[in-house]
Amino acid sequence: MKVEIRKKLDLEVVGIKRLDNLGEIDYLFSTRGGTSEMERLDFDRKGFNDGEVKRSYIAAANSFGVDVADIFVSNQVHGSEVLSLIERPKKNEMFGVIEIDGVVTNLSKIVLVVLTADCVPVLMADVKTGVIGAVHAGWRGTVAGISAVAVKTMVDSFGSKREDIVIVFGPAIGPCCYKVGDEVVETIKKRFSSSKKYLLETVGEGFKLDLFGLNRFLLREAGVPDGNIVSSGLCTHCNPELFYSYRREGAQTGRMMSAIMLR
Repeated sequence: MKVEIRKKLDLEVVGIKRLDNLGEIDYLFSTRGGTSEMERLDFDRKGFNDGEVKRSYIAAANSFGVDVADIFVSNQVHGSEVLSLIERPKKNEMFGVIEIDGVVTNLSKIVLVVLTADCVPVLMADVKTGVIGAVHAGWRGTVAGISAVAVKTMVDSFGSKREDIVIVFGPAIGPCCYKVGDEVVETIKKRFSSSKKYLLETVGEGFKLDLFGLNRFLLREAGVPDGNIVSSGLCTHCNPELFYSYRREGAQTGRMMSAIMLR
């Protein structure tokens, strides 16, 4: 799969060829931006009134050809609930109010956003029905099957067919770096009979978790063809020049935006 770092107006983004060819669907996976003050990107919604964060959102809106008010950002809570947007949210619900970790819609000119700094951002698109989705999949949401819930929501609410849904994983912490403790290990082992494929034991380092692989497994179980599931393969922890990482930098780190919109 072709992945490249490129410019999208004033944004530095990860370009993924599979999503470039989906007709009326636009997307972005942001990086942390360039080295100069005006190139840095941070989408941490809690700091929206900070100059850098506000500038980043304005740049994202410009890249989609919409207003900042057209960007839908939820209050992510590491759950498994997915919101079906049949109608446009009220103005006061568009930014950081609705507690949800996944959203799907067939509405045009509304940018669906997830914010991450290690968790897996999952973008979904069905070009036949014009349905799109965005999912925030940390380990808790992944174990609870949020990606599969989003697929079911696309099918049930909008008539999508699973074989028509294309799914892309953006940059996230990879199995090379994602060390996990006893709580995670025990939860994964209890939940998945095939846990050995996704819990990688290393001598002297305990276990590392393959969130990419686990989400792919759950999506295949949900009926999405494996050939429709694409991963950027980029690890946020391994690439400090490109991405923020909660594990590497702590709670004070910034956030990347992953977003999708039907034109």
